[in-house]
Amino acid sequence: MAAPNENTYIRAAQLSDAPAMARIMFLTGDAGASAEGKMNFEELPGLVYLYPYVAPLQEGGERVKGTTGFVLVDRRPVSSKPGEAEERNEKDIEEVRYEEVVVGYSLLSADSIAYRDATEKYWWPSLRARFPLSLPNGESPENSSEPRTPLDQYYVDRIHHPRPFPPECLAFSPAHMHINILPAYHRKGWGRKLVAAVVEHARTIEKLDGVFLGFSPANVNAAQFYNRIGFRNEHVEGAPWNYIGLKFEEFV
Repeated sequence: MAAPNENTYIRAAQLSDAPAMARIMFLTGDAGASAEGKMNFEELPGLVYLYPYVAPLQEGGERVKGTTGFVLVDRRPVSSKPGEAEERNEKDIEEVRYEEVVVGYSLLSADSIAYRDATEKYWWPSLRARFPLSLPNGESPENSSEPRTPLDQYYVDRIHHPRPFPPECLAFSPAHMHINILPAYHRKGWGRKLVAAVVEHARTIEKLDGVFLGFSPANVNAAQFYNRIGFRNEHVEGAPWNYIGLKFEEFV
C-alpha cells in the first residue's frame, strides 16, 4: 500500500467503489480493449466479473467467503463550483479539496469452490431471469429498446453458463484472482502492485502459497504482463493455455 499522502495509491476496495470498478471492467471488457460502441448493456461485464467479489451476496448480507479486493486510486483536486470561492474565507481558499478516482482494481477469491457455489445460489438466478439466454427475433430484454450485440450476448452466455474452474487449477490452488487497470496507468508498475496486494493478503491472511487466473486468449498484452511477474501455465499443466498459476515464491 502507498502512503496516504501520495496522489496515486492502493487501498482496500469498498462496496461504494463498485460502480467505478464496473466502469473499468466495461472499458476493458473486450479482451482488454474498451467495449464502448460494442455493447448496449454496459452493466453486463461488471455483473459477471466484478460485483460477486465486492457485493454482499449471502444470507445476512455477507460477502462470499474468502473474497476481497483492492483499488488503485488517483487522488485529484476538485474544482470549485461557480461562486463557491467567494463564499470561503482566506484559510479555506488555501485548502485544496480532493476526490478519489478509482482507476484500477484487483480481486481475490481464496476459495473458488465456495465462490462457485455461492454465486450459483445467490447471484446468477436473478440475473438469468433479467437476461434470458435467448430472445426471439433479436428481441431486447424487458424495459429496453436496445438489441443485444454479440458482445452483450457473450456476457449473457457467461451468466447462464459460468466458465468452470479447470480441475488442474484447483489442484494447484483453491484461489483465483482478477485484475483490471485503465490504459493510462499501464507500464508504470501499478499492475504489479495490484497483484502484490492480492499476493500479500492471500499469503498472510488466507495462508495460501499460490493463485491462478484465466485471461482472454485475444489479450496479448495481459499474457505478456502475467509472464513477466511469474505466472506460468506449467503450474496448472493440463489446463487451457490461457489459464496460469503463480507461486508466490516466484512472484517478481
